[in-house]
Amino acid sequence: MYHVKAIPEAPPGGLDLQVANEDEFSPDKLRANLERLYMTVIIGLIGLGKHIARLRSWREPRRTAGFAAVYFVAWLLNLLVPTMLTLLVVLIAVPESRVLLFPPAPLALIDSKTGGVQKPKAGVLGSHDSATGAPEKHQGEAVEQEASNLVNSIATVAMSSAVGRHDQDEPADTSLDKAAPDPTRIAGEAADSKTAASGANGIAAEKHDKTKQPMEEAIWTKMRPTMHALGDIADGWERLANALSPTPPFRTTKRYQLAAIVAPLLLMSLFVKDTHVVKGTTLITGVAFFTDPLMQRGIKLLNEKIPDWPKYLELRNSLLKGVPTNAQLTITLLRIGEANRAPLPPPPRSDTPPPDKPADIDKDAITDGGLDASHSDIENAITVDEPSSTESTTNAEAQSPKKKGGIGAKVLSVFRHTTAAGVETKLSVDEVRAKVGSTHAKQKLGILPSRNELKRADVEGPVEFKGRFKGRKGAVYIDSSISPASGSRPASPCVYFTTHLDGDEVVHSMPSDPTWAISIPEIQEVKKVGGLGWKGRIVVGWATDREVKDGIVIVDKSGKEYRVTALKERDELFNRLIAMGNQVWESW
Repeated sequence: MYHVKAIPEAPPGGLDLQVANEDEFSPDKLRANLERLYMTVIIGLIGLGKHIARLRSWREPRRTAGFAAVYFVAWLLNLLVPTMLTLLVVLIAVPESRVLLFPPAPLALIDSKTGGVQKPKAGVLGSHDSATGAPEKHQGEAVEQEASNLVNSIATVAMSSAVGRHDQDEPADTSLDKAAPDPTRIAGEAADSKTAASGANGIAAEKHDKTKQPMEEAIWTKMRPTMHALGDIADGWERLANALSPTPPFRTTKRYQLAAIVAPLLLMSLFVKDTHVVKGTTLITGVAFFTDPLMQRGIKLLNEKIPDWPKYLELRNSLLKGVPTNAQLTITLLRIGEANRAPLPPPPRSDTPPPDKPADIDKDAITDGGLDASHSDIENAITVDEPSSTESTTNAEAQSPKKKGGIGAKVLSVFRHTTAAGVETKLSVDEVRAKVGSTHAKQKLGILPSRNELKRADVEGPVEFKGRFKGRKGAVYIDSSISPASGSRPASPCVYFTTHLDGDEVVHSMPSDPTWAISIPEIQEVKKVGGLGWKGRIVVGWATDREVKDGIVIVDKSGKEYRVTALKERDELFNRLIAMGNQVWESW
């Protein structure tokens, strides 16, 4: 979530954080939706594929024989469709049947081709729900990293295609390529350079190309619907998962409603013949194909009588009404914590890598579930292999520092240090400009942590959020006490900014003269903003290896805007602000 606005009424189902129809496209949002698609839909389909592989392999003979017997008996009796629908109803209505019929096993431990035990791609089984089995310190980290790397790989392939990379036609001597930066990082400019390098005809074609601008406009125009479509697919998958296996405080009755929808289809399948299904399907297809003018008139009439009729057909407003997405479930849990004056703590942070050791696994449960593997086979698959003497020598050589680098490494090193010095100089200039009153310079103060801050442990809690307002160092505080307004101070709970800090002292109560203060119910809009533009962020991250501190904008009902910059815990502040009040939010 990047930007939320308060709306006067809750949408159908009573759950907020719905995506606004006018939500603007940005590449970062598209990336987020692609990552969500992997973590929900793709991981789920990978799990389905591995369950099918286990059944087909006959490595679990009793389970496979049971499925095969039921299938062929139903086929002989011409009851295949009713049998499948019965299985679907049982899986929806009886959660215990899912574990009985499809015993779970770590995703990375199962070979998708043979259905047996395999060595995870990460070399160790450090996580249960990731495709690679990579180690993780907290649940879900490995899947999130896989999603990020998937999007990075797709971007690399797209960039390589744009610049015409073809490794097979490279000459034997590639010393110049090694000395030059990788052009796939600057896809657009490199693509233009490739065209210019094609000769005079290529340059002329580039200058007089009448297709470039229309194609670019068409792609960017279609990106917002594409982004929304990916988000809707991920939302639908999350809602369906939360309907089948709800998390309190949401009710468990929705899965019975889903089963009740399938039940009439089961009864119909007992009496309707296959030929009637084929006839009806072809009739509906023909009517839909040849009655377009009539359909357009009907749609026009619906638009006049019921302008928002498409919303009622969406799954979130019909079949899955009242079922939350993961974001809606999260904000509900955050609100419960705030209402009970026990806000959920921020997620843990750590810069150290996870331990390279197997995760806890119940071997008895896996083998009792039917998987054809011994405890020793599973142990060999989930543990890290001891490197051979040759591999140990190779690893030692790889880890030993090199005395000299190539020309390319030296050029990039000089360029990197020069860029880092330029960044430091630019920030120093911003400090001087801020002192003479430059607004833009004040907003950039403190966006890079100092060297001491990098060494110091992060001990800030969910109440104090250190940052800057108009360049002045201070902190945002959340006062969750219940007290009436007095003088210029708003009623609590409220959020305020103060510069009354003395070293590492934590202010627990609002001072008499805060820089600004807003009552939580008066917040109309909360927006995350970057500390730098995306180009500047890439340059600074590459040159200095330091995290850029971002900011947040809070807008009250009168339209007054408060921008706080250099917030290290920007996301934690955002979560508390949208969870404390009674506002109904819409995501932009």
